[in-house]
Amino acid sequence: MRMKEDHMGNGQLKAAYNLQLSTENQFIINYTLHPNPGDTKTLLAHIKNFEHLYHKSPNEIVADAGYGSEENYIFLQKRKVKAYIKYNYFDKDQKTKTITSSPSNPKLSKLRHKPLVYY
Repeated sequence: MRMKEDHMGNGQLKAAYNLQLSTENQFIINYTLHPNPGDTKTLLAHIKNFEHLYHKSPNEIVADAGYGSEENYIFLQKRKVKAYIKYNYFDKDQKTKTITSSPSNPKLSKLRHKPLVYY
């Protein structure tokens, strides 16, 4: 990813573009370039480009938590794509949760009702 200085001029490096790659059996089968640095907003356009090239949806996707969003989960579920994507706060929840067997535990209730998270 190419880096550039931000418009505030304080020396922080900001991403200039974001390259996404899809592979199958270690071969690159799809790539897209995006102007936004975050991965969450790139998945839909990347999958649509794959569908344009191959006239089908991918069978499954494996991605890190940077791609985890409700919008992405719904998009993949509608296309019947098996997704192995953590939701973006999964690791934080794993470190901070104190789960007991009590159904009244608010953290347990919150984790059980995360929308559309599937592995």
